[in-house]
Amino acid sequence: MSWTDVYRRVFSAQASRTLLKVCAAVLVLLALPARGAAQTGTVTGQVTDATTGRGLVGAQVFLVGTQIGSLAGGEGRYLILGVPPGTHQVQVMLLGYPTETQEVTVQVDQASAADFALTPRAIDLDEIVVTGTAGAVGRREVGNSISAINAEDVRGRAIKTMDDVLAASATGLDILYTGGDAGSGATIRIRGVNSITQENEPLIYVDGIRVYSGHYIPPKSGPLPGLTTASTPGQRSSPLNDINPEDVARVEVIKGAAATTLYGTEAAGGVIQIFTKSGTGLQQGVTVWDAKITQGVSHLPVQWGPHGRPSDAWFNTHGPESEGIFLDQWLDYGYFQEYSLSARGRRDELTYFLSGRWLGDEGVFPSDQQSREWTVRANTSFAPSSAITIGFNNHLSRRRVDWIANGGEAEGFMLNVLRGGRDYTEDQDELVLELDFDDYQTHWISGIDFGYQPTTALEMRAALGFDYVEQEHIADTPFGSWFVPRGERGLAGFRTETKTIDFRTTYRADVGGIATNTSAGFAVFDNLVRHTHGLSTTFAGPQEPTLTSGAVRQVVENRLREVNAGFFVQEVLGFADRVYLTAGLRVDGNSAFGSDFGLQTYPKLSGSYVISDEAFWPTALEVTKLRVAFGESGKAPGFFDAERVWSPIQTKTGQPGVSPQNLGNAALGPERTREIEAGFEMSAWDGRVGLDFSYYYQRTLDALVPVALDPTLGFQGSQLLNIGTIDNKGIEVGLDTEPVRTRNLSWQLGLGVATNKSEVIDLGDDDAVQIGGRIWAREGYPLASYFDFQVTNPDEIAEPVYAQDPDPRFGRRVFIGPVFPELNWTVSSAVRIGNNLQISARGEFKGGQVMFSRTAEANTQRGTWPACFDIQQKMAAGNLSDVTALQRSRCKERPDRGSLTTNADFFRLRSLALTYDLPPNLVPGGLSSLALHAAATNLFKITDYWGLDPETWNTAGEPQLTRNENYLLPPVQRFDFSLRMSF
Repeated sequence: MSWTDVYRRVFSAQASRTLLKVCAAVLVLLALPARGAAQTGTVTGQVTDATTGRGLVGAQVFLVGTQIGSLAGGEGRYLILGVPPGTHQVQVMLLGYPTETQEVTVQVDQASAADFALTPRAIDLDEIVVTGTAGAVGRREVGNSISAINAEDVRGRAIKTMDDVLAASATGLDILYTGGDAGSGATIRIRGVNSITQENEPLIYVDGIRVYSGHYIPPKSGPLPGLTTASTPGQRSSPLNDINPEDVARVEVIKGAAATTLYGTEAAGGVIQIFTKSGTGLQQGVTVWDAKITQGVSHLPVQWGPHGRPSDAWFNTHGPESEGIFLDQWLDYGYFQEYSLSARGRRDELTYFLSGRWLGDEGVFPSDQQSREWTVRANTSFAPSSAITIGFNNHLSRRRVDWIANGGEAEGFMLNVLRGGRDYTEDQDELVLELDFDDYQTHWISGIDFGYQPTTALEMRAALGFDYVEQEHIADTPFGSWFVPRGERGLAGFRTETKTIDFRTTYRADVGGIATNTSAGFAVFDNLVRHTHGLSTTFAGPQEPTLTSGAVRQVVENRLREVNAGFFVQEVLGFADRVYLTAGLRVDGNSAFGSDFGLQTYPKLSGSYVISDEAFWPTALEVTKLRVAFGESGKAPGFFDAERVWSPIQTKTGQPGVSPQNLGNAALGPERTREIEAGFEMSAWDGRVGLDFSYYYQRTLDALVPVALDPTLGFQGSQLLNIGTIDNKGIEVGLDTEPVRTRNLSWQLGLGVATNKSEVIDLGDDDAVQIGGRIWAREGYPLASYFDFQVTNPDEIAEPVYAQDPDPRFGRRVFIGPVFPELNWTVSSAVRIGNNLQISARGEFKGGQVMFSRTAEANTQRGTWPACFDIQQKMAAGNLSDVTALQRSRCKERPDRGSLTTNADFFRLRSLALTYDLPPNLVPGGLSSLALHAAATNLFKITDYWGLDPETWNTAGEPQLTRNENYLLPPVQRFDFSLRMSF
């Protein structure tokens, strides 16, 4: 289906005319004059914790039904200026506390007082959520699970990137770090994986605008034949990390098809929505400045391998300087620094938030590997009339990353160092640093939001957005290099432009005592991707190279466009403000669908019951909500999967020609993930205990499976067909407790547990599909599993005996384990002493997965893997009296890869932090607050993994289902000290 067909099928001429009328009405109403000035008074007071007496900084206090308000500052005190005389309802809102309201009477030029003492609640049903719904609603109305991460939640942690904000912050949300290089980014999974051939990452929205959710292209990557600087996907940056964490007010995460239906095609992997800060809630005429200065160092301990420091025999064999093999002579303390400044405020009907940040990270390798970036943001909104609001959100960032060659390539730095003298540089490892790999990354996000609410019953919102990501990667191998003596220059360009149009309207009414909320709208997503790759080799001499310098030149360019458009309707019925039923439908068209497919529909149905509002419910369980949800979402094929494609070639005579590339499939449609979810949310014992439980079951239907083609058709390779079925199920438990809560001491303890079990149910005529290497999708097993040799007598002093697969096609290659974790749990603890000192810690465990160590295999083959050295010495001498079958399989000259595919469970202490807020009497003049923060990241890990590190993995493969550890830098330790100040 072409992109023009998508627009034609989804939107009729009548719908277009209606949209134009709405836009015209908005433009006319913009001309309405603002309200005139009048004599006013003030409202002042303090917001405190009812138990501890601590001032609640950041509480939002406002007059109900107006734009007038303020944020509580030091000691929880607030001041609201410009209040019209009369009687008003003053309301206070803060996450983790119930919303409370007081009535005050204001007189001209007089101050009225309203103090609030709030009792904490672990579950706040008055919390407003947006993601996955047709508009802003209270949490009590939502029938699916939704996780919220607020700025205050992560204030006490060591945060450098958005990856750090998300890590260990929500059950079911898995942040898979791929390495410790400066500038590198993580991979995100929500509730596992459910596609064999398509991306498994969630959609990402920033302030309602869809942004690119993939990665920058890895350094040295390119599809050019003979491109010696091949891809090392473990080294890559993430556009998500272009966003400054200091700009973020809140993140919402919805996790499965039961919640993501209204996002339609592409949302089967979940949705993450980031909301940035604004000047909303601040008092009139006041600008609040916030600054942060961070200084720190990164460090990586010496990489001995799985069993610590090698034996004396190892050092005697390899020489006194052999400790260099473990990187110690190359590792350094990498200096890290960050400076950020922001201003937010309100002038009449205009609110604003402006910010800037500069960040530099030298990394732990020689100075050749470093990252430098700057970010600016400008958010503004204004209300030309009481019915209209208009918001502008703009972000611009620029990053330069200087990489060093790494990974499993011949020019990889760690490969050559860790292999000792049996490497490609003949132990002259510094030669690798001659190679130069530079990334220049630009990210621009711009959005405008129109809101029109003429009455309390009717609301309309329209959003227009543009996301622009650009990358230029330069790979230079100088003339005279050891690796390519005649020199080489590669230049890879990547650009993606994402346009978003979103319109939705909601009408609220009360019909016979039933609250109704009727919504409808449409959304358009238009994505253009461009790849350009140039390669120039064989220079005449050591000049400053360009792409035209080489005697041999190659170039490749790809331009791809995808359009997804759809409309939705939703109805919410509320009964007695405690029972809510929601039904909705999304209808989508996508340019990647086959021309014969048509449109795809996605239904949803959910229910929420606040049972704690019933008279019979125990008062000790003050808040309890039961919920259940059903829904569908999708995942579109790739750009050209449905099309018959020929590739241009050059014939032997130099004439142009074409070669068959893709057979295509006119009936190709999206994968459909159907999910049912049930759970409850509970707060008990004065908010000391909060419990959030979910069970989910997903079934992906019409999964896109590659099927081998009959060569007589003239096309090679495979064709994608909608023939697969994949299951996913699991539970998610979030437990937040406060065992100690007194005026001078409090202790919060949290636990999060998430399981995920996947199973391939059906793959069509063939019951197994090879994903890559020894990783398969096979019926009856988890999606993406290792199949390889497995020793059945591991502890016997004997020759290895290998298991046999029932399927003769696999022979000795049997199931070893899943590629991705099946169990995640996090534990967090925070102790607050008095009103000023807080000590917090957070740890994370991932388990159930296995991973192959290519590092261990290659070094074992060369006799430099310490864990096998003593065993290899015994085997060479014929002394096998205490060598087990597993040791013989794992440590022989050509080890069995299955024996090197080991349990990759690990626990890592993610952060340990101390924060001290200076008392007001100690804060220097000119400042309203000052906080000191010290933190350590990745202090230690516990694992039995046989390779270097279970979090260091190669992410090769478009659906990113292949995973192995292959000479990449492990996650580093980081120690930093910060000053936060407001004025």
